[in-house]
Amino acid sequence: MMGMGVDAGLKLGLEMRSREDQKISRKDIRRSGKGRLNGIAKEYIINLMTKEEKRLNDDFNWLVKNMSTIQKKSTGKFIAVINKHIAGIGKSAKEAYQKAKKAYPDKEPLLDLVPTKEFLLL
Repeated sequence: MMGMGVDAGLKLGLEMRSREDQKISRKDIRRSGKGRLNGIAKEYIINLMTKEEKRLNDDFNWLVKNMSTIQKKSTGKFIAVINKHIAGIGKSAKEAYQKAKKAYPDKEPLLDLVPTKEFLLL
């Protein structure tokens, strides 16, 4: 890399990393017979996520885990989740979103319509 400009060296480094990522992904990202990602693949994908994507993933997992409790209080309403916390509730997605953005202006909420028990599919 001697004699290369900073931009060219950076580009070459990114291309090399991209090739390494491709080798890893071909080798390690396989699905088990049950259609679930194997442990190596899941860890690899999580490591590729940005902080915001990881937070949204954690918020989604929290929402799924706590849906029965949330249903008791918010059936038929839209909720906005930020940092494993209901940051906004409303009759419309827009209302829930606006409440969440007011409380957390620098974060994007995870929006969901809380289903009635009759419509909850597991």
